[in-house]
Amino acid sequence: MQLSVGAQVAALFNSDIRDSKFVVISNYKISPSYLNDRSLLNYSRTTEMLSREFGVPFRHLSGSIIQAAFQIPRGENLESLRAQLFDVLVKRLDREGKSPAIDAEIAFGIWGLRGSWDGSSLYAVDIKKDEIGQIHRWQELVKRYSNIPYRDPNLRPPTSDKEHQVRVDVDWLIARVGPTIHRVNDYKYRILMMR
Repeated sequence: MQLSVGAQVAALFNSDIRDSKFVVISNYKISPSYLNDRSLLNYSRTTEMLSREFGVPFRHLSGSIIQAAFQIPRGENLESLRAQLFDVLVKRLDREGKSPAIDAEIAFGIWGLRGSWDGSSLYAVDIKKDEIGQIHRWQELVKRYSNIPYRDPNLRPPTSDKEHQVRVDVDWLIARVGPTIHRVNDYKYRILMMR
C-alpha cells in the first residue's frame, strides 16, 4: 500500500523517536477560548479520522497527543529515516508534478497536525533548533514542489529559548486545507477559524 503524499509529508515533519519507535505525532494546544466547551475535545474521533486520512493506525496517548508508532529497522536513527522518507517523497513528486491537490496534501502534512496561528497573518509550526536539516527539506519541498504561499522560516538564534518556525499564509491554509482539517480535527479547525 502506498501512502498519500500528505501522509508521507506528515511522517517527515511530525516525527520523532520515542520508546525505540518511529512515531508520527499530532499535538495541539488547548485554547483558553474553548476551555469551557470540553465537548469539542474529541480525541477518539480525531484519532479515528487521522487513521482514515493517512491509512495508518493512530492512537490517543494522553492530553492532546495522538501518535502512530512504527518499529525502527535495525541500525536506523531519526535522521536516516527522515532522509529516506524525503528521498522517496521527492522521487514521487518529480513524477507527479505540481498541482493544487499536491499543494493541499503537502500543507496538511506540514501544518495540519501541529502548529498555531501567530496572531498576524501566518500559521506556524515549530521545528527543533537542532534539526536544521528539517528546515532545508521544508524549503526544498515548498519551493520546488508546490505553489504554497509560505514565508521564509523564522530561524532563532542559538541563545533563544524558542524553536525555529516554518510559516504559511493563514488565509490560504484555511481556504485550501481547512476542509481537511475540519474533517480530521473539528477542535483545531474552530480555533483556526477564530483568528
